[in-house]
Amino acid sequence: MSSESDYRQRAARADVSLLGTVTDSTGQAHPIVVLSLSSSGVMIQTHEAPAEGESYALGFTVHSKAYDVRIEVVGSLHEAQKDTWGWRCRFIDVGTEEAQALERAVLAAIGQSTHATRTWAELETESREVPEGNVVLGQTPAGRDIVVLGKDVLEMGPEGVELFVQMLAELERM
Repeated sequence: MSSESDYRQRAARADVSLLGTVTDSTGQAHPIVVLSLSSSGVMIQTHEAPAEGESYALGFTVHSKAYDVRIEVVGSLHEAQKDTWGWRCRFIDVGTEEAQALERAVLAAIGQSTHATRTWAELETESREVPEGNVVLGQTPAGRDIVVLGKDVLEMGPEGVELFVQMLAELERM
């Protein structure tokens, strides 16, 4: 038990409002709202009580990336007046890459990560080589690639590229 509370204290957590589903072992899907997200788990709200000892498949999307992860309920609370349940859940069997993507999404949501822009020299060279091809300008705070055509990079110039990347980064935080 202490390892769960130790981890909860270390993992960054973001308050969110994301629609999703939980699917039980019979294949029955139930709508949920993700209220809080970390790289180790979620707090969800639903109209269903959790089944004792059941693990669920949780599906939700954050920053245009869909996640399908296994969860186990570690605590729940029934709010009788609203006929809703709050489930505190831990992710189980999450791969390293998916855990890192979740961590980036959480840090982006709470403003603790920033965007990355490639150097103008790299962008200019690549854009001249592939003017009709896609060029990765950088990444959003959540780690999504920012891609435009090479000829558009050349037209924007270094200041335009930086402003474009900054704008997309800010939109992601909204």
